[in-house]
Amino acid sequence: MLFKKVDHDKICLIETLLDLILSNNYIMFDKNIFLQNKGVAMGSPCGASFANSVMAYWEHKYLFTDSEFQENVLWYTRYQDDMCLVWQGDINLTEGFIQHITNKTDFLEFTYEVGVDSITYLDVELSNDRYNKQYKASIYRKPTYSNAFLYYTSEHPHHQKKAIVKGQMVRAARMVTEDVDFDLECEKLKSMFLSRGYPFKLLLEILTEVRNKRSIGLFKPILSSRARADDIVINISQITRQNDTIVEEDKPLLSQFLVHFLI
Repeated sequence: MLFKKVDHDKICLIETLLDLILSNNYIMFDKNIFLQNKGVAMGSPCGASFANSVMAYWEHKYLFTDSEFQENVLWYTRYQDDMCLVWQGDINLTEGFIQHITNKTDFLEFTYEVGVDSITYLDVELSNDRYNKQYKASIYRKPTYSNAFLYYTSEHPHHQKKAIVKGQMVRAARMVTEDVDFDLECEKLKSMFLSRGYPFKLLLEILTEVRNKRSIGLFKPILSSRARADDIVINISQITRQNDTIVEEDKPLLSQFLVHFLI
């Protein structure tokens, strides 16, 4: 807000209101009232925004401007408290990196996963295709995933049911890199929707439309199979330099590792 030149009184008011909300989280259990004295209340309207602001401040201070590992972080992204980065260099140094960021805070604890060939991040599985020197993406579902799509017999309007199917198909078209993996994902979706009572004709109609639009480039994969590894590194370096991250564009893809952190 300071950068946007917001009035000082408004900043003070927001700070006061935030303190009031975050410091007065009462819960009732077994007819007793308790005051939460650590963390942010689950479900609080401002909880996600506050957590995101804290993480943005923390990563800028300790990841991008005060880290001996800056040259190793080729690419970095974060969604709330879930971080993913491409690590460049000795994989054994990742433990030192974890220790470094852990020592910089007393309110965050990190669990992490390192993948040389592939790794999962949110609902995506990222793969390092070393033969073709490119990255690939596909849909990831947790082992506990269950088919919870709306039943076709529901009283919801028909256009909403159709939109659910098309939304899932378009998501697959945009998130999956390889055509073979896209076809497999479409078959999975078709099977799941059939088990919920959706007509085969409706599914085939939507699937044909999405496939055609993907083939002519209207639904382009976010991580294209035509993008070479060198192109990805260049695009990434432009983003990370905005975060004061040092990137060496000529490092070989074979020395890069995918690291996934979860707080």
